[in-house]
Order: sequence, then C-alpha cells, then structure tokens
Amino acid sequence: MNSPCGPRSRRRPHPRAETEPAGPEVTGELVLQRAEAGDPAAIELVERQGRRLARIVGVLGSLYDPELVIVSGRIAAGIEPVLRVTRPLLVR
Repeated sequence: MNSPCGPRSRRRPHPRAETEPAGPEVTGELVLQRAEAGDPAAIELVERQGRRLARIVGVLGSLYDPELVIVSGRIAAGIEPVLRVTRPLLVR
C-alpha cells in the first residue's frame, strides 16, 4: 500500500546491522569525556556544537540584546568545552 508521501521504502537493513553488537549508548556526557581525552571525532562534535551555540546566541542576542546568557539543565555541568569554542565566536 502506498502512503500519501509516496511508495513505502524497500530498503533493507545492512546485513552487519543485525550481527554486530551495539556499542555503548552515546550521550552528551560520553562525548564530552572523550573530547577531553583527545578523541578526534568527539572533539569535532564539541566544536560543531560550540559553533552552533554561537550562532544561536548571536541570533537571539541581535533580537533581544541580553546582558547575560545562562545555560542550565543537565548539560550545564559539562558545557565548558563547548563554551571554549563558543566564546571567541561571539562579538561583545
């Protein structure tokens, strides 16, 4: 049966997807830990998030002109590596 968006996908999972064991669950905490340990892939993710955060804060800053941006929630405890990328990108 076809959906309104087109025919159903006929793609099958990659054969190894069913036989290879799953790795550890990737969490923000794990990425930050691995970045601090020097893992190149984790460092790239942290840098990408830092650039993204700088763009978001820049847009919101141009709209609202805040004096301070507060990062809160579960991410706040480990955000420093991301902020090291973000801070130099923000114009004061």
